[in-house]
Amino acid sequence: MDNHTAHLTSDFISYCEENKIIPFAFPPHTPHILQPLHGMPFLHYKRIYRRAINEQAHLGGYFYGKVDFLADIARVRAEALTPRTIRKGFSERGLWTLNPDLIVDRLMAKWEGQMGPDLQGFDGNEEEQNIPSSPTNASFSPPTTAYKLQKALPSDMIPGIRRSLKKIFDESLTQAHIMEQQ
Repeated sequence: MDNHTAHLTSDFISYCEENKIIPFAFPPHTPHILQPLHGMPFLHYKRIYRRAINEQAHLGGYFYGKVDFLADIARVRAEALTPRTIRKGFSERGLWTLNPDLIVDRLMAKWEGQMGPDLQGFDGNEEEQNIPSSPTNASFSPPTTAYKLQKALPSDMIPGIRRSLKKIFDESLTQAHIMEQQ
């Protein structure tokens, strides 16, 4: 669980003590990385739930509503959240058997992927002439044609940022084409 105060009620703590449950709080902003159910168990659950929806659609081709969801939920949970799947989730997160390197290595790889090139300083030696100059205003001017806009997306950036910018540029490209036609 995360450190939200709603989870730390006296009823919750009493329930845990009565049932010999040891609550474990994840550090802030890390449950998506450390939570054992976020990996294989929830992915498997989603896959089986999608299959139930598809089966329903193939049988009658009608809207899958709340009643259908409630009718399927017990079967989907029983099929998806098996002991084997849950053990796999704990194993993927390095919680059982304990292997913190699984998470640390994943975080380090993500961190290194987000790091840009190292800054270079100039200490006065004339031999260090390969330091690029500051960009000019011309290099930051907006593209004036749809073609220039399409080429404006850098190819060497972080994939998630690249996808987000591509969505923005694609919409801008559409608008630029409309403006060119007008």
